[in-house]
This record gives sequence, structure tokens and C-alpha cells, in this order.
Amino acid sequence: PQGDFDKVAARAAFGLPRDAWLAVSSGRLTQMKNQIALVGALAHLPDIHVALAGVGPERDALVDFAGSRGIADRLHVVGEVPTARIFEFLAAGDAYAFPSTTETFGLACVEAAISGLPVVSNDLAVMREVLTAEDGEAAAVFVKADAEGMAGGLAEMIARPELMARLSAAGRRLGQKYSPARMCAGYEALLLS
Repeated sequence: PQGDFDKVAARAAFGLPRDAWLAVSSGRLTQMKNQIALVGALAHLPDIHVALAGVGPERDALVDFAGSRGIADRLHVVGEVPTARIFEFLAAGDAYAFPSTTETFGLACVEAAISGLPVVSNDLAVMREVLTAEDGEAAAVFVKADAEGMAGGLAEMIARPELMARLSAAGRRLGQKYSPARMCAGYEALLLS
């Protein structure tokens, strides 16, 4: 789906910087989703920007935190992105960051991977499972979900374009694992078991 949207056009649509290296993330802005770790990563990586899609109780705290660290100009809080536009938002990114400290499935993260975005994810067992293609190739770099961990994962991607390409290819292959037909068959088997 990412190919349907042009990165430059997607960035313009959401008011994001045209030429910056951009990590995107989506989800409710809550302590559990741990966006603070991603915002904190900006302090370690002077050249990247972060765009957050979503609303929630942590919004002001995240903005204030960025302000106190002198990185507010590189944090872009775009607000609620309707489901119909999520792939357009994802197309604006160079990578997808998933710092959540708890997750059952991580649908937003899987959508990002399927759209071809390399992922930096908190190293949760469930995320390793859902973000690994059927051939065993992971679509993500798994890190400790703090500012240093997130920054390390993103820095590794920036330094290694071939890693990004490999993660992106694995992510696109996840589409087969989670195709609607396969998902329905899986649910059916579950319900009949």
C-alpha cells in the first residue's frame, strides 16, 4: 500500500518536513504506549525528526518534555489520523517506531511493516512473533524501549541502508501471513476448535 502514496506528497499533506529523516509512530498518546522513549531519542539523534499520529492524555507531557530538551522543533504531533488515511501517514516516514511497553498484537505496527516501513520495536516476545515473516526473517530491529534503545535502533538503520531494505522486504512479506483470507481462516479454526 505504501507505493500508492508519494513520500513528498504525504509529508506535505501532514505538514511534515520535506527532507528530514523521519521516524513515524501511531497510537493513543498514553504512558503505556511509551511515546516518551521515542521523543527522548531525538535528544540522542540531532538530525532526525519524529511524527506522532494520535491523541491522548500524554500529549501535553510529550510536547512539554520535547520543549524542555530543546527538541520541540523536531517533534511533530499530527493529531488523530483517520483509519482511511493511515497508510498515507505511514508513507511520510523513513521508519516506524514502536516503543509500547505492553501489546497484545500491535496492529498499527504490523500495518506499518506491511506497507514497507522498517520498524524499530520494543523487544516484546509478541512483537518478535508478529513481526517475523514466515521465512523467519524479521521486519524489525528489536530494542530496549527507552530513549537510548530507540535511538540506537534508529541510528543503526540510518547507518545501514541495506538493513532498512531487508527489513522493508520482510515487512512486505508479512502481508501474506496476515492476508484477510488467511486471517479469516485462522479465526474460523479458532472458533471451531
